[in-house]
Amino acid sequence: MKKSASKRRVGRPAGRKAPVRPVLSVRVPQELYDRIKIAALLSGRTVSEETVWQAQIALKIGDAQKTLSDIAHATQATLPAKMRQFGLKPVHAPFGTYWLEEGMPPLQHRLDSELTAAIVEAVKEAIKDNKS
Repeated sequence: MKKSASKRRVGRPAGRKAPVRPVLSVRVPQELYDRIKIAALLSGRTVSEETVWQAQIALKIGDAQKTLSDIAHATQATLPAKMRQFGLKPVHAPFGTYWLEEGMPPLQHRLDSELTAAIVEAVKEAIKDNKS
């Protein structure tokens, strides 16, 4: 019997090399896994692809929230000055600060506050009646 001169190769055959992607392994609660699996089925993606997709969306939302927060902080200092430039004055009320025209009588604001309070009470009553 004649033996082969070359040894047989072990493993996968050489072929196209896919780009190496890092692996991220995490343990998740069963409920989260189920939600991701359902989302993957609905979108036609694998569970892994869906997880990456959802993570990218979450990070983009986080970036957008930070940008909005930065804008809010930047304008918080300059907004009152701009409002005053336009002839408005702040009126502090239980439900926030209103910017009113300089000549608006305080009574009008009181009526608005009383109307707002009445609406809030009516909504509370309606919710309470609905629960009964």
